[in-house]
Amino acid sequence: MPRRNLNTDDAAGRKYRRRRCDKLLSAVQESRGSPETSKAFVDYLTAEYSFYFLEELLQPLDASLVPEGPLPQHRVGSPESVEWKNANDALQALQKLGPFFKALTHAQGDSPSEDTTACIATCLETLANSWFGVSKWMAYSLLHASRMPDHGWLVTACTNILVCLTSDYHGTPSAINREMGTKSSTIDIIFILLGQKDKEGRYYTASHRKYSEGCTLMSLLSAQFDDNMGREALDTRYDSVSRTTRRAMVASLVDRAAHLVKDIGVDGKLVYAAVSVQHLFDGALDLAMYLPIWKEFIRQDGIAKFTSALCTLSDTAHVHWGGFLNIEFWMAMSWATEKLICSVIYRSANPAENLAQMFECGVFLCMVRSLWCSLRPETEFGCSLPPRALLPYLRMRKVFEVLYRRGDIDAFRQRDKDLLNADIEKMCEVFQGTLDDSTRVFIDRKDASISMCSNLNHKTSSIGADEADPEARHVKTCCCRAVVYCSIACQAEDWHALHSKECRPLRVQQVQRGGILKSTKNIVRLQRDHLAYMEYVLNHRPPMIPILNSLRRWRGRHWDDAAPLLTVDLAVPATTIPYVEEPDPHPELGPLMQKYDITAGTDREWEARIHRCITDESREGERTFLVEATFPLEGVTLIFIFAKMRYVPDAPLTERFKVVSSVFRLGWKPELYDLPPGFPAPRESAFETYE
Repeated sequence: MPRRNLNTDDAAGRKYRRRRCDKLLSAVQESRGSPETSKAFVDYLTAEYSFYFLEELLQPLDASLVPEGPLPQHRVGSPESVEWKNANDALQALQKLGPFFKALTHAQGDSPSEDTTACIATCLETLANSWFGVSKWMAYSLLHASRMPDHGWLVTACTNILVCLTSDYHGTPSAINREMGTKSSTIDIIFILLGQKDKEGRYYTASHRKYSEGCTLMSLLSAQFDDNMGREALDTRYDSVSRTTRRAMVASLVDRAAHLVKDIGVDGKLVYAAVSVQHLFDGALDLAMYLPIWKEFIRQDGIAKFTSALCTLSDTAHVHWGGFLNIEFWMAMSWATEKLICSVIYRSANPAENLAQMFECGVFLCMVRSLWCSLRPETEFGCSLPPRALLPYLRMRKVFEVLYRRGDIDAFRQRDKDLLNADIEKMCEVFQGTLDDSTRVFIDRKDASISMCSNLNHKTSSIGADEADPEARHVKTCCCRAVVYCSIACQAEDWHALHSKECRPLRVQQVQRGGILKSTKNIVRLQRDHLAYMEYVLNHRPPMIPILNSLRRWRGRHWDDAAPLLTVDLAVPATTIPYVEEPDPHPELGPLMQKYDITAGTDREWEARIHRCITDESREGERTFLVEATFPLEGVTLIFIFAKMRYVPDAPLTERFKVVSSVFRLGWKPELYDLPPGFPAPRESAFETYE
């Protein structure tokens, strides 16, 4: 029997092709979007190159047909209302559009031909032209989904439509992807989807066919806000809604972490949960670059909830699946761990406090377990873990003591080096050196004598000065929190000599900074730690921190009259050490590295004291010299230490450089570190800044 010729405009031909498309689409739906059924469906669409099937699916989704009230219900035996029929047709259309666009998404990943690419582009344009009505029906159906027995299929269908419409499989969104991804209606639907819960109060997830691909909804979130256009559109939309809606938007992200790691008893679910958590962290923490969202994220305890989810995954894999070396799982864990740690460092108002709490829960141990999957050849150092930005905080007692008490430092030392790439191990050795240095400063040398008196006339012996004990009652501090004295006599002497002119502007400065330094005991402990680190750095050979040869001059004078000093910046994650000669009263550090004026920036209040230090140093000759060190404190706030030090040639090698007197002051840097590749720059700082 000869094959019947089906003309494109022939009614019988249209009916045949509709049945054929329905059959192929049903196969896609039953197979959960397998590559084979998806390819067969898209190949048929490409061969026919007729889009009336899609146009027919979109017809019931007209915006004028959306009911004004709640989702209509139909009782058996009663006549069908027009509203119910419209709603039923729209829901059936959405149920078919989900697998339709899921098949198109899969087809993009199979190196499609030019004809297939053109077919997919035409389908997307057709959907975009009808998006006003489609988006209204999607939002209406999801907001009234509680009237349905189960609406998981609706969440999955809407997610699949949005994934194909707003993101490209190959990672380079097209013009239509970008345009549709920045529409307020698209953003509204994404957050409505994120807030959907089942009858038991659990968040719905839209699962991929494979566990290793994670939650489709989370991958949509990550892809949607992976560029500046998507985040800026979200920022604009976030500003236009009520406070209650804002809190619900952030809660849908913060609370989801715990739901993703529930009931992960098998290895497949472990991989699914880890990949989903990675996508959640990518999307949520990128959105938190916007200050109002970050503040709400903190208010809802987002750091603790994300930390708990991450550590639950790590501990489950380690305890219940000892030796679990699934590369997809640990790759996702390494990405998520880096994202969380770096986000806290770059955005938190108090990174040290947050890092200490995170490490107490086990994030550092999670990092150690994920090291072998942290290779990133495209980055400067070839790896993402351990994150370079973490180095300065390992020199802070608050963070170090948590790691020391938990035994995480020993776990880091015992890492399996056979599994680690050379670049990863090289960075680990830098971290190991920093942890060893902190161990020597905070543990081995905790009883070392440190001169903490700010009185410039305070004298030291050849073996060191009297230590200012944080517990001792005789330690004196001023209300400006910038100076510490060993006795009332030294306090009185320095007051008359210098501090009476410094105190008032410094006190105002302290109030403007929000009273960062409050407790006398904490101030003394903090300053002692920093001075101990300074002495250790200068006495350690070879040096583990760059020591730069610098010049400071009085404004308006020639550089020939400038005062030499050494600068040590412990607030930056240094990974390279310059060559330094054997110690001298003035260590030879090679060429001049820094030149700046004494009265620049935050030094104006200290002009008289610095001048006195320079004068004393010139008078006392080669036995004293000047050092300036920088330490991180909170957010973009730094502690600058200007110290006069003495060289004692007869003392032991580790005690030849001793602090004589010092001054502590607060300051800022606009950026502490360079952001890692792909890390979004903040459009509005998450810190309180000052001019």
